[in-house]
Amino acid sequence: GDFKPQEISSLMWALVTMGKRPHRDLLEAMQLRATALAGGFIPQGVSSLMWALASMGIKPDADLLEAMQKRAMALAGDFKPQEAANLLWAHACFGVSPDGAAPSFFESMAAGILADGFERLNVSERSQIHQFLLSCALEPAWKEHALPESVRRIQADHGEDLRLTFLQAAVHPSR
Repeated sequence: GDFKPQEISSLMWALVTMGKRPHRDLLEAMQLRATALAGGFIPQGVSSLMWALASMGIKPDADLLEAMQKRAMALAGDFKPQEAANLLWAHACFGVSPDGAAPSFFESMAAGILADGFERLNVSERSQIHQFLLSCALEPAWKEHALPESVRRIQADHGEDLRLTFLQAAVHPSR
């Protein structure tokens, strides 16, 4: 019960890197604690926690998802490109929908990526953003809602580069 934000994200990250999955009770306790302490998370902690859950195939409960989105928006200018890309990828894994704070959250992360210099993104980060854009394109709910402006700019200005980077990184032809 006395875990601090950094300890929560570090524990979840460590479980993923060791190939472990938390027991249901531990997962529930960590989500409740992370939700209660959301205001104390730094960008790396938000990113690591969401990345870890997505990597384990676990969709966070609605309260935690909303709390982390709001915290990310409050810290939007402080995210490194890797952290923003991890967050967008995690949301692609969770199911990208235009509900609640999601459009504002996606706008803040995409705007940060554009402001930091899209060219600085590495292959992994570009692949993550491509997967996020694919998820948006495949989510029926987005057909009734406009994608946030900065997401549309990334798609329009860099979509082909993202697609090619993803394909070149992901495909290893047989010989």
